[in-house]
Amino acid sequence: MHPGWPKGAPDHAIAVSGGVQAPAAARHAVSPLLEPLLDDERLQDAVLLVSEVVTNAVRHGRAGEGEEVRVALAVDDGYVRIEVHDPGDGFAPEPEPQRRGTGGMGLVLLDAITHRYGVEVDQGTSVWFDVPRAA
Repeated sequence: MHPGWPKGAPDHAIAVSGGVQAPAAARHAVSPLLEPLLDDERLQDAVLLVSEVVTNAVRHGRAGEGEEVRVALAVDDGYVRIEVHDPGDGFAPEPEPQRRGTGGMGLVLLDAITHRYGVEVDQGTSVWFDVPRAA
């Protein structure tokens, strides 16, 4: 996990098996962890973003069957940081993500919903994002 965690380390970390079931497994695992931290709207946003980023980990990050996707959460005063790590080679996000063809909404949603997000490449790829705790 990347070194920019609030207070130095994630508060929760889970791992789900890669492949087509990974997004649903990640949603199911993080929902109860996020529920006491976020209001209903922010909870729905955060779970949607986890699903989108884990889907990208499967599609583009080589997180297929037999691989692992790790999801970590850290709580700070004003936001919850969520990080999704996959075994992929990484990418550089565009300054203003655009939807392309079918799919392609993950980075567009990150840009629209989060306080900030980023990509770290080190022994795989980590996409992290901060969801504000209050509107």
